[in-house]
Amino acid sequence: MRNPKVTFHHIFPGFVYTNSLDNQGFHPGLVTIGRMFGEMIGQDADKYADVPVRKALTGGGGLQMTGMWGWKVGLEKWAQDETKRKALFDWSLQRAQTAARQQQPPPPLELVQIS
Repeated sequence: MRNPKVTFHHIFPGFVYTNSLDNQGFHPGLVTIGRMFGEMIGQDADKYADVPVRKALTGGGGLQMTGMWGWKVGLEKWAQDETKRKALFDWSLQRAQTAARQQQPPPPLELVQIS
């Protein structure tokens, strides 16, 4: 690891209860069902936020991967292969560099007030 004191946290949130169905314009029937079952099986968003904040304050260096209640989660089988991880990183870097080279839109025109 190049920077052992840098910590990366990846939290798998599970089901966090929000108003997203309503906010995104889903059918009212689906929104009602979501409200009924969401409170029973979903994690409250404010309570869920405690997990990543606590992990960020108490975690050591390196990659920290946890579930929604703070348990440790391991790497997927494919990600345990260093060659595959490097290939994914290189591909991501190449895509970011390609996106950076794309022509950027011109800045908005400034309005000048004439007195």
